Amino acid sequence: MTQIIFYLIPWVILASIVIIPFLCFFQYKNRKVRTSLVFSHLWCIIASFVFGMFLLHTLRRNLTERPEYASKARKLVQIARNLREGDTQESIRHLDAFMSGTLHRTAYDISDEKMGELDPEILWVWQEFKEYYDTYNVEEPAWDSIVPRVRKKLVHVPWSDMQLAIKKFEQTYKSGEMAVAPDIKMKSWISQSIPNEELKNKVVLLDFWNIHCGPCIKSFPELQKLHDKYEKQGLVVITCAGGNKKETKKFLVKHKYSFPAGMAASQMYLDYAVRGNPSYFLIDRNGYLVWGPEHQLPTDAELASLLLIK
Repeated sequence: MTQIIFYLIPWVILASIVIIPFLCFFQYKNRKVRTSLVFSHLWCIIASFVFGMFLLHTLRRNLTERPEYASKARKLVQIARNLREGDTQESIRHLDAFMSGTLHRTAYDISDEKMGELDPEILWVWQEFKEYYDTYNVEEPAWDSIVPRVRKKLVHVPWSDMQLAIKKFEQTYKSGEMAVAPDIKMKSWISQSIPNEELKNKVVLLDFWNIHCGPCIKSFPELQKLHDKYEKQGLVVITCAGGNKKETKKFLVKHKYSFPAGMAASQMYLDYAVRGNPSYFLIDRNGYLVWGPEHQLPTDAELASLLLIK
């Protein structure tokens, strides 16, 4: 009964706002001025009440949402600052915490009907988020949050191309035996193209990056120095970019970087199981993949040992 009453109240108020002006008009037309005034005052009271409730709701919404937006903005600013400074670990920590909070809330907001429409193969991911919501601790360290947990589970998901690529890469290149590096596959070259045949008897340093990666950009001056220093000794630096070719070319031209550069094909990302930027790999003179993936540039000693520089 109570639910019915609460359901009817908005409709009664709406009907009153619509009907009362007509009652005022008819009462005034029949020269019942006093009754007309009573109805007009009643209409003003109801209208003022509705308008006041609307203002209160709007004010409460702004007061509750703005701190949340401000908190998100502060987190994003901190992430951006860390990226500009090249602090990879701190950037990952902030991104991880931000993603954890966002993902589990999103999953919780999805209705059961919508959950049922999801692909069965990925439904378990959303169920994991939703289940985690009730036990989520905002003070929990980022490294123990839901994102790393789901990452671990994704390793066993057969439908993920990247996870399959990671498994294949580790079986091939982490077994302790020497293995030939995957071919370099570019969608297009920004510099002059380099066929794989021309890389024989060369030491190749691959750099997977994109224009929006702070640590990638920060490492480029040092990468240029390595290119200038060891090019004549047989080192070939090749940057393999993702993202927008026009923006990438504009950046490289603006800063006058002279090492070979291209837009990596998606298959190349899978072949090298690239999980983040920057990712560096070294290929020796025999074509074997001997180093990587790493997120720091190789040292002079590591390059000298491959280039056979004494």
